[in-house]
Amino acid sequence: MRYIIRIHPETEMTNITALDMRYGVIRVVFPVGFALIGIALAFTFPHISLLLYIIPLIFGIIPGAIAWLDKVLIQYIWKR
Repeated sequence: MRYIIRIHPETEMTNITALDMRYGVIRVVFPVGFALIGIALAFTFPHISLLLYIIPLIFGIIPGAIAWLDKVLIQYIWKR
């Protein structure tokens, strides 16, 4: 999304805010990160690995979960 906005400024995407872009990044990075951790743990802790695959799916289904994740968890980590 940032590529399209930066490279092609003639596109009419003025209604996309920085917060929307941040939520988009979280929506992409969160499942990939959990999947990589799940793959690393799959051989030693298969139940935890399955849980790590399911958590991003639940956050994708529940409305407002990404906003909650950003507000509670990610803002707390960045303040440290």
